[in-house]
Amino acid sequence: MELIIATSLGFWLFLYLLGRDECRNYVNRRYPNNQEENYIKVWNTYTRAMSTLHSIIIISVSFYIIYLFKDNPYELLNLEFPNKHPNEIIYIEYTNIFMLFYLLVDCLFLISEDTESNKISTLIHHLVGIAGMFCFINWNNMVYNSLYYSLTELTTIFLNMSWFMIKAKYNKGRFTLFLFGFNTIILWVMWLIIRLGGSILLFNQLYVDYFKILNLSPVPIFMIVVGNTTVSLLNIYWFFKLTYKIYETLITSLFSSTEKNKDE
Repeated sequence: MELIIATSLGFWLFLYLLGRDECRNYVNRRYPNNQEENYIKVWNTYTRAMSTLHSIIIISVSFYIIYLFKDNPYELLNLEFPNKHPNEIIYIEYTNIFMLFYLLVDCLFLISEDTESNKISTLIHHLVGIAGMFCFINWNNMVYNSLYYSLTELTTIFLNMSWFMIKAKYNKGRFTLFLFGFNTIILWVMWLIIRLGGSILLFNQLYVDYFKILNLSPVPIFMIVVGNTTVSLLNIYWFFKLTYKIYETLITSLFSSTEKNKDE
């Protein structure tokens, strides 16, 4: 356990400290004037890349865990999972530790380096996530709750891809507009299914297991109720924000593409 803690903390600290220095060196060379504004842009791009890396790793491990129980997936809902599957629970615990230190390091650098407009909501999400991962690590019965949040990282990959495409102006040509639209539709559908639909299934299972969960400790039940509710409300808020942004971006891109074709 100590090794995975040290490895996870060291891994993310190394990448973020290295990235911060490299971003500043790049901006100093490329943009000698107006460095601060350009640094924020470059740094936000780097942290998006780190977010994508984190999501890919978490999703890969989560799919592997699900694959292990492909013949009996309902076993993942069993609160006795740690006792019945002592070998497999290690993957869950390591995943939670890895997520915990990513959220912690990203949160620290979000405060010190980042100035994005959604900083407050992201901080709330990270702080709730840190508390949740801490509970999942200490009270590891809630395998399905932990696994649900790991699977939501799948939407993060497509969200970041859309962000990269917008910043790189890949959505201006006809073919690249198609790719952008395709990725955006997948993102919207997956957000609806995984983050919103999945939260409904999660709360239903928590309701079924409510009295069993009460026996764990007053701390986990508080975090389970408050944490899941907070993250669900954030997901709803982000879903409406995402829907509006998709509508605004696609309409603007389609209009620009049509005007460009007319001019040609």
